[in-house]
Amino acid sequence: GGYLGMLSVDLSARQGSSVSVLEGAIVPASRVLAVAEQFLTTGKISHGWLGVEAPPPADTTRRVSRDAGATVGEVVDGSPAGLAGVRRGDVLLSVCGHEVDSIEDVLTEVLATLPGTICQLVISRAGERWKTAAVIGERAA
Repeated sequence: GGYLGMLSVDLSARQGSSVSVLEGAIVPASRVLAVAEQFLTTGKISHGWLGVEAPPPADTTRRVSRDAGATVGEVVDGSPAGLAGVRRGDVLLSVCGHEVDSIEDVLTEVLATLPGTICQLVISRAGERWKTAAVIGERAA
């Protein structure tokens, strides 16, 4: 598929308990390839940053948008998205000229965009479509 996964298991259960700790991460393969290429080309890794986060899974399953897109769970104060007027609950339809269907799509697009780039956003809010632009920030890895 299009994802790489890691699974970590802590088998050292607490005394008197049979519960182990299980952690996992799934990363889109396109993100791994973009980061690897950047490191091989520049010798460092920095990420484009928009400042949006996914809603909790329970909220995602309760709310379905009429539009495709990525529902914004949180917007970081002072972030490029916040300065562009993006709000919690907005649905991102297009980021940097590419349609998106999930927050993972948004993150993949932003990762592939150089910091300082002006990125056009198409957003649906309460059924109304509108456009804005954000200057992609930088976040060191």
